[in-house]
Amino acid sequence: NVKYFILPSEDFASLIRRATFVNTGSDEVELEILDGLAKIEPSGGRLDGMLKNMGRTLEGWFGVYHADNTLNLPFYKMSTEPSDTAKVQIEEHGHYCIAFIESEEEDAELLPIVFDPDKIFGKDTSLEHPAGLYASSVGDILD
Repeated sequence: NVKYFILPSEDFASLIRRATFVNTGSDEVELEILDGLAKIEPSGGRLDGMLKNMGRTLEGWFGVYHADNTLNLPFYKMSTEPSDTAKVQIEEHGHYCIAFIESEEEDAELLPIVFDPDKIFGKDTSLEHPAGLYASSVGDILD
């Protein structure tokens, strides 16, 4: 089951995706799941036209920064405004992304975020075939 919703009455934009997995059988099941967006574009600058016309070039300005070494709270942003001017404008705002697992028995646990599409898709820039995942496991990708 998958549900999408927003956080109303907050002073920031949000999109929540809740995926629920239920074992309807009588045997225990162990799952290894890789779920989410194939790619997240960082915030900052005038990206609309640039993403359409020079998306691969813009990757030089993209950055993923972490609050700590756990890889549980990545911050996606542009390093600077991508423009051809003498003035450098540092970008301050960006996007956060979190994932967690919750169960009836335990408190919610933050999960690591895979922010590098190459680890999952390999050299497939269309992001349609997860060659990296086919060649390894979720655990290997997270290491």
